[in-house]
Amino acid sequence: SAAETDSSSSNSFQQQLLESYKKQINQNHNSKNKQDLCSNLLPKPTPTTLSLWSHHMPNILNATKHWSDRESFQFHDFTALLLHFVSPDRLQRSVKTLPLDWTPVERSLNVIQRRLHFLQSEMERYRQMNQLQPKDEIPLEAMKKINEDPKAPRKLNLLIMGGSVTMGV
Repeated sequence: SAAETDSSSSNSFQQQLLESYKKQINQNHNSKNKQDLCSNLLPKPTPTTLSLWSHHMPNILNATKHWSDRESFQFHDFTALLLHFVSPDRLQRSVKTLPLDWTPVERSLNVIQRRLHFLQSEMERYRQMNQLQPKDEIPLEAMKKINEDPKAPRKLNLLIMGGSVTMGV
């Protein structure tokens, strides 16, 4: 079933991460040059949030298109300006406190992961059925059907109320 597939794929992903972690610890433990785990795992030089944001800006801009505005993207200029102002640096400075309990964050990430795995598997299945290459774009109508599939794991809905981020500080 789809639930078992989601569970097994997330378990296999978690297993891969765990194996990678164990491998790095063993390499670090056996190495004469003792470095911390993060310095071994992260690329050199370590990218900043701003460099990642800037590097992926075209993808971020494309992902922010509302589904009803996909064809003409009338809000392109407004969205580009908003993304310019709401940079990772500005968002990071707007954080005043961190959560005391990270359980809701974990649950949110699990919701996102389940939905993402489902959408990716359905898109792959569509490409196989229609003999499309991995880089070929899936038609908008087919994407709408995949996205509205009743078997799909739920979407994550966020409600942001007040605070410095919504006030533009």
